[in-house]
Amino acid sequence: DIVIVSPSDSPQLDGEGTLAHELTHALQDQHLGLTDAEVSTRDGYNGRRGLVEGDAKTVENSYMDRCEGEWSCLDAPEPDGESEGDDGNDSIHLGVYVMEYFPYSDGPAFVSHLRSGGGWEAVNDAFEDPPSTSTVVINPDRYGRFAVSEVTIDDDTADGWERVRPDGRADYARLGQASLTAMFAYTLYDDYNDDAVVDPRAFLNFDGASVDMTDPFEYGLNATNGWAGDRMHVYHRGNETGYVWKLAWESPDEAAEFADEYRSLLRHWGGDRVATDTWVLSEDSPFADAISLGVDGDTVTLVNAPSMSALEDIHP
Repeated sequence: DIVIVSPSDSPQLDGEGTLAHELTHALQDQHLGLTDAEVSTRDGYNGRRGLVEGDAKTVENSYMDRCEGEWSCLDAPEPDGESEGDDGNDSIHLGVYVMEYFPYSDGPAFVSHLRSGGGWEAVNDAFEDPPSTSTVVINPDRYGRFAVSEVTIDDDTADGWERVRPDGRADYARLGQASLTAMFAYTLYDDYNDDAVVDPRAFLNFDGASVDMTDPFEYGLNATNGWAGDRMHVYHRGNETGYVWKLAWESPDEAAEFADEYRSLLRHWGGDRVATDTWVLSEDSPFADAISLGVDGDTVTLVNAPSMSALEDIHP
């Protein structure tokens, strides 16, 4: 069943694009399998959804293109101002939004790459072996050839700090390249600091003078290209939290480039270097805490704690 929920007695569609998109998901579920049960990390989710949403977005775009020519379609309703309870972008965290939007932005290009090599059958076949990482969706030519590096972290906490192990889900995180890009790109939109870490034209895809709304964001930034794998362990002591985040890169140069950009990120959020690559973020920062950064060849390790003294207790 397809159910349309509407606040009015006579439901209205926003044109037919959303309906075409959701009907595609229904077909995926019926014929190709549509479950995220085996996905345990954000990066795994973004990889798989790159295929799922890329497929549906491709059909939606093709459907709406026909509405402009050979088909007679519903017109989108005229805007009547903000809906009740809609406060514009105030309720949207744009860093999280950029991370969540990844499958819709880069997924269609991934599907186009599959189709160019084997038509729609290649897209259908990919549901048997969906991308397991956002890096493959960002770089479709690496599908089937890129393997995420295994990253390990030795837990060695002290003074009451314990590993967070949620029930029913993975006890670690893998953020992936798309999330790293969102982390840097958020500095274009926050209201804490007017200076951004990322050049807008490196992140936004322009079509002439305006942003290309079919593919608005570029997730392959220089500072995130070369990602090979990452792993984060989160720790808690009472109501306090901290983490260890280890990232693997395909070369020492790429690890160093990421570390340099991360230092810029720390400065953006009010960080002061108080020791060798140890930073304290100011109390008025939304991320007021302490962070140490270590680079060892092609690996970068970040340790986060609520205070300088707790850094050693979380990861000596």
